[in-house]
Amino acid sequence: MSAVTKEKREKQLAVVRERAGQGIADTVIAEELGVHPRTVLRIRQRHDIPSLWQRPAPSAGCGSVAQYQKRGCRCTVCVAAHNARHVEGRRGRVARRDTATFVHGVNGYRNWNCRCAKCKAEASAASARERAARRARGASR
Repeated sequence: MSAVTKEKREKQLAVVRERAGQGIADTVIAEELGVHPRTVLRIRQRHDIPSLWQRPAPSAGCGSVAQYQKRGCRCTVCVAAHNARHVEGRRGRVARRDTATFVHGVNGYRNWNCRCAKCKAEASAASARERAARRARGASR
């Protein structure tokens, strides 16, 4: 490494530390330094400076839809939260009942509460396929 490069890096680090302390976003710091925002991110990571590029991890605990969807938690509390949100969404869709926005079939049966012949037949066939797949892999339900 040449002395100029080292000096330049030290200057960049000083600017990143100063601006990070002020709560300035990585994109603004990058623009000021004339570098790509990822460069600022790497400087922060190398020197353990919290980054405004990376979002903080969600603080939601069990019982939130985020835990179910993003973290894959399948405890009874998270499953219940996910199910409640899904039921609430379905109620809203059914209340609107804008038949032009959904395709008849399994989607219509499960998400729009449509009970036309096509939706019933396709949902029944899909349920049979899902049941057979569960039994094939050894699941009881």
